[in-house]
Amino acid sequence: MLNGYPVELLEAIFYYLPISDLVETAKVNRRLNAVIGNKNNRSGKRLSGKNRVSIFVHFYDNLYRNNSSHGMYFTHVAELRHLELNDPNIWRPKMLFITTCCNRHNSLTSNYQEVLDNVWHPITDEEFFRLNLEDIPNNNELGLDGIEQGFWSKAAAIQRLKRMLFYLFMDYGVVSSISITNITNETWNMLCDIFENHHMVRCKPSINLTEIPKDIDKFFSSPLFLKGIDTLGIFDSEHDVPYYELCAHPKVQTAQNLQLRKGIGITDVSLPRLKCNTLYAKFPKMSKDGLKIFLKVG
Repeated sequence: MLNGYPVELLEAIFYYLPISDLVETAKVNRRLNAVIGNKNNRSGKRLSGKNRVSIFVHFYDNLYRNNSSHGMYFTHVAELRHLELNDPNIWRPKMLFITTCCNRHNSLTSNYQEVLDNVWHPITDEEFFRLNLEDIPNNNELGLDGIEQGFWSKAAAIQRLKRMLFYLFMDYGVVSSISITNITNETWNMLCDIFENHHMVRCKPSINLTEIPKDIDKFFSSPLFLKGIDTLGIFDSEHDVPYYELCAHPKVQTAQNLQLRKGIGITDVSLPRLKCNTLYAKFPKMSKDGLKIFLKVG
């Protein structure tokens, strides 16, 4: 079908494809390969500099919520790291996203923004992804292995994180794996639209949740999980509730690796349906029949 399209239209279409899709489309035939590989257009330029990368995102939950008497301070809200698989000897710095401790202190003014920019000098995505770890001044003295960027709200910090994820998928390389850890419902609500608006993930993600999703079906309908799940970890320490509904979901049952803080959501019925290669969970009330099923499945 694409063979009948003029080159100009093909170039416009390929503009919106992540690099992983460009690689696969270029294998279809010689014409598409020539259009995609032409270094005079954007797809060719993107493809010529492609890397194979793994992405690691970790969220921090250090923010005050109910204590109205504390003074303002800044804290880490997230970090982003990528590993280049083509050359594991290259150590890239991580990006550390810093914001105010809570919503009481995030009313932005131009003067405050200047303060942030003076403390944490702004850096573009392109500049950041060209850095090596040794390029960071005073790295050893400060004990840092990354670049810090300051934001006046958690929403602004995650917005920058999403922009950097978009750059990694669309311009930087073929993403072989992505791991996102310490996800709360609040954080997911801020993050999820990057995957819904840009269907760019072509690998099975590894996810670590610190809260059970409020709407489990909606959560797993995200395009992030289109290919399935590599590793799913559930560590909800705040709510002592069974994971019955969660463990009954097809995306959970077909995850390659499953980690539960406690196994009370796994029943004698749901256990045989799990397709995971590894299962880590505590089973405080597993029946003898369930234990037989577990040993048989294992």
